[in-house]
Parts: sequence; structure tokens; C-alpha cells
Amino acid sequence: MEIGGANALVNKGRISANVAGLTLTVAPNSGFTNTGTMEAISGGILTLNTTWSSSGTMHLDANAASTVNLGGTFTNPALGTINRAGGIVNLTGTLTNTNATLTLNATTGHGTSSGRSTAGQWRSPMAPGFS
Repeated sequence: MEIGGANALVNKGRISANVAGLTLTVAPNSGFTNTGTMEAISGGILTLNTTWSSSGTMHLDANAASTVNLGGTFTNPALGTINRAGGIVNLTGTLTNTNATLTLNATTGHGTSSGRSTAGQWRSPMAPGFS
């Protein structure tokens, strides 16, 4: 399922990828702002594929298959709060990380990267190949 369109999207409630193995993609053409909760639970996959920011919460439950793909374009300060009990966080887009370090760990999520980080560092001590 994809949430998209020509207009910007502002979430003040809950966007939930909650069906095991299925992907919910958020990709409006004019950007996405989260001030509520976005989550991947019960093995669901949440993919962000636009310019986006969050002052809200990103939640992953204890299910090892629950996944958030941080795609599109975003900044470290615009990640909001990551509330993680399990699951995977993948950097698949472009993180503008000026004078900052994005650390994914046991609290914020172990992760992989097929995207890129500009002007800063990406650390995932739980993922092989990252330091």
C-alpha cells in the first residue's frame, strides 16, 4: 500500500504498518511531516520515500521482522523520537547529518545502509561493517 499524491502529508495521529510482511510506503510528492506516531509492528514494514521530517515518534515493536526504511531525504534533528523494542531500521535514503552522528543501537535500532549520509556520521555497532 502506498500513501502518496501531489500534496504534502502531515500526520498528527498514527500511521501503522501492522500486517506481517506487507509494506506501507509513505511517498507524497510535496513531502511528509510527522507530529504523531508512525510505526512498524507485528512484522509490518514502513517505508518513507520522500522529503520528510518528524517531531513525533517512530515506534518498532519486539517483532524481529518489523522494519522501518528511512528513505527519501531527511536530517538527523528531524528524526523525532525512536521508540524501539525490536525490529530493524534501514537507512535507504539520504541523511543530511551536518555536525551530528546518527547512532543506531540496542535502544534506537540496529540497521543497515544502502543509502548515504552527508556531512556527518552513521554508526550502527550492531550491524556488521559499521563503526
